[in-house]
Amino acid sequence: MKKNSIFIIVCFVFYLLSSCSSSKEISYFSQGEALPSDSLYKNLKASREIRFHSGDLLSILVSSELSQATTPFNLPFFGLPKQHEEQFTCSLGNLQVQTYEINQAGEVQMPVIGKIKLGGLKMSESIELINKKLEPYLKNPIVNIRLINYRITVLGEVKNPGSFSISNGRISVLEALGMAGDISPHGNRKNILIIRENNGKLEFGQLDLSSNKVFFSPYYYLQQNDVVYVPNR
Repeated sequence: MKKNSIFIIVCFVFYLLSSCSSSKEISYFSQGEALPSDSLYKNLKASREIRFHSGDLLSILVSSELSQATTPFNLPFFGLPKQHEEQFTCSLGNLQVQTYEINQAGEVQMPVIGKIKLGGLKMSESIELINKKLEPYLKNPIVNIRLINYRITVLGEVKNPGSFSISNGRISVLEALGMAGDISPHGNRKNILIIRENNGKLEFGQLDLSSNKVFFSPYYYLQQNDVVYVPNR
């Protein structure tokens, strides 16, 4: 009886030690490192805005004080089978509006105002540029742009790997991992790989989620079509 009690106590102590060790190994960030200051955090928020690239599908809606005056500047509304709606259209109530595809030259062809180069520009820069093109025709034009085919992919040691559509215009690597069900106990949190296509070339970034330095990385906020890969430990 005494031997059994000792064995149970030893097992319990071993369990506690192993639990503490596992918890330490899979914890995120470091409490001993500094977090971004307020000014730096504002810069990080500004840097999260995506840039448009060739192949992006955009919904561009033009409006103004006189709604009828904007009709020539918008693509026509129409309907498509549901399986194509996400890729080619943008919902506006019960209507569907055609989208623009940025070509290899980084341009889109808009009604009336013609070709506009949006490739390489941020959304705010694109809106400003289109507004300037519209000013000779419309009074106080308003431009709304939405990236339709904004998707990211999470692979490797996560609970639910796959591709995910992003609707709010930005996503961080932590949010992406959350969408994939978080990293599994076998995943390496110190060596997250980000695969990104930039101007037709692949680039690779590494993130260490055990360090607060992850918040300073240009790969913390994901771009469209980024792939997040979590390797095994």
